[in-house]
Amino acid sequence: MPVASKEISPTLTVSPTNPLWVLGVTAYRSASRMALAVELRNPEDSPPWMTEGATLALEGKKGVTLKVLPVWQDVSIAPGGAQFVLVEAEAIAQEARGTFTLRVRDAGRTGTVAIGGVTFP
Repeated sequence: MPVASKEISPTLTVSPTNPLWVLGVTAYRSASRMALAVELRNPEDSPPWMTEGATLALEGKKGVTLKVLPVWQDVSIAPGGAQFVLVEAEAIAQEARGTFTLRVRDAGRTGTVAIGGVTFP
């Protein structure tokens, strides 16, 4: 099966209290995996941000989460800088249906970026 992709930024809900700004999100789906390319910007007055992990939870279904693989991030996001963080999860097509909330946490556990309204093609 080929990889399907979809730009989902316009349909997302992002909290104004997130420690980073969400610049854009593209969703990908294959036969057995899903992925999100999330572009994040770190505010000028914030410490560097390094992602430690992420969760993908089905909205409206308490406790239903996908198995997220280790998050890929090349280097810390410097103050005032922007970078992509790649989140990949194992899921068959039936599990990819619905609307999810993505939570990305930093290595220092000082903050979490929450993004609602995540859907996959």
